[in-house]
Amino acid sequence: MSRLSRKIVDNRKYEQVQANAGAAVFEKAISSEWDYRYDYLTTYSWANRFSEPFLDFGCGTGMASGVFERMGKQVVAFDASREMLRFAKKRCKSVPLVLADGLHLPFRDKVFSTTCVVGVLHHILDLDGAFAELTRCTNRVVCMNEPCPKRSVVMRMVLFGVYCVSVFRGKVMRFAERGSLERGSYHSKYERPIDPRVLVQLSEKYGFRLVQVRYFNHIPLLHEFFSERFRRRLFSALISSKNGTDAEIIVASSPVAGGRV
Repeated sequence: MSRLSRKIVDNRKYEQVQANAGAAVFEKAISSEWDYRYDYLTTYSWANRFSEPFLDFGCGTGMASGVFERMGKQVVAFDASREMLRFAKKRCKSVPLVLADGLHLPFRDKVFSTTCVVGVLHHILDLDGAFAELTRCTNRVVCMNEPCPKRSVVMRMVLFGVYCVSVFRGKVMRFAERGSLERGSYHSKYERPIDPRVLVQLSEKYGFRLVQVRYFNHIPLLHEFFSERFRRRLFSALISSKNGTDAEIIVASSPVAGGRV
């Protein structure tokens, strides 16, 4: 999608309808395939490193908020999808859940110490508007985890091989046809990987400075073949400073002393 299209198209209603229709499929996929992403790489690390209260920006079915809750952290979560929040309510017993639009948040200025954004920004066309809101509500740190276009040739080959295996085994998910709103799919026609440099530039525009960028590689369907222990070891081995399928970006409004804020 061109820059002009991103400026003139408002896809929020589309994303809301798509998320409502695909919430059940999303919950099943993310709870089985992405559990270690939340427990191991991102949310667990952020909860130990940064201070509460946390904002789970676009919480989906509450995977990140669930980790914060289990660790005894204060967290508030919001999402634009009522169906996603219905699943989040089952997972998160004491977390306040808010139905809200990421471009118009119903929170006071600087009320959250840390805002966490996991796999949300690549759905939003108006990134500038999203950053204006999330930085308005955040006092100290913003932690982001988004799909990234910087993938090595080897990883591209591996992902293609996994895709072929999934098709052969009949495990591939039913993707919505371009432009349709098919129940049973949580993928959007507006999804696209984001260059971490874009997120860093937007952060700097709103007064936040880069703390850390690191890449990691997610290989689908590993949970069907290998143990959790093996997956975590492989996951650690694939963390990189140069490229990956996904990127973790951490920015802060003030210097990070001793790796903690």
